[in-house]
Amino acid sequence: MKLQLEHIFGVIVLGILSWGSLQVYDMNAQLLLVSYRVDENAKTLGSNYAMLVPMWESFLRAEPVHAAR
Repeated sequence: MKLQLEHIFGVIVLGILSWGSLQVYDMNAQLLLVSYRVDENAKTLGSNYAMLVPMWESFLRAEPVHAAR
């Protein structure tokens, strides 16, 4: 059996495409995990965020001390 250049090239291209699809699948799985963690973290930070908003707004409205000099 004689190996032809087209067969070798086809196997190489198929290998690269398979590797690329596995990378996309892995990236999608990691993205789903991160988005799940962010959603869960947002649920637990809801009360803390509500407490910090008035403090942050008052900080932004306050006049700097060095501006009065």
